[in-house]
Amino acid sequence: MLELAYVAGILDGEGSFQIQLNHNRKIVKNLAITPRIIIGFKKDKEESALLCEFQKQFGGKIYISNDGTEKAMVRWMTTKLDETVNVAATVLPLLHLKKSQCEKLLIVARVMQGHQDRRYIKGPTTSLIDIYSKDELQMIVKIATTMNAGRQNTKYRDTKGRNTDYYLELVDKMYGQCNDTTRIMETLP
Repeated sequence: MLELAYVAGILDGEGSFQIQLNHNRKIVKNLAITPRIIIGFKKDKEESALLCEFQKQFGGKIYISNDGTEKAMVRWMTTKLDETVNVAATVLPLLHLKKSQCEKLLIVARVMQGHQDRRYIKGPTTSLIDIYSKDELQMIVKIATTMNAGRQNTKYRDTKGRNTDYYLELVDKMYGQCNDTTRIMETLP
């Protein structure tokens, strides 16, 4: 079992705390929110063994990318919300460099955990406006699009994936640009 101080050190140095936003343009009310923790190394036996230990201790998955060059990478990442919260909450007190990113990830992940019972309230037609208030989605978008901005190059920061205004406009469209931020489901009889 890996020592937690060692885990925190690896995450501080090589880890990434991310909240990925993906929008399906065909469905206005579809926005995927994925908080996760990732560690990546240039592929070699020692680092691969270390990531296997992360997987044993915390779950998640290991991915190997090999484009045929020397840039082959091995990555471990959390794949489930509960795994992400568990890892983040466990290492947070021990982090130094990435404590702020971890705190922001936990804010979003805990909001999402608090609404897990609403995820399929309408079956496959459940949308984000059935799950989150407009204020909650706006907060998630602001955190997700700005939490690692200082560590990204300008080219990446300027992509749609990190464009706060793009996603805030999307949230407005999702809610029909209404000013009522209460849950849609709470207004139903």
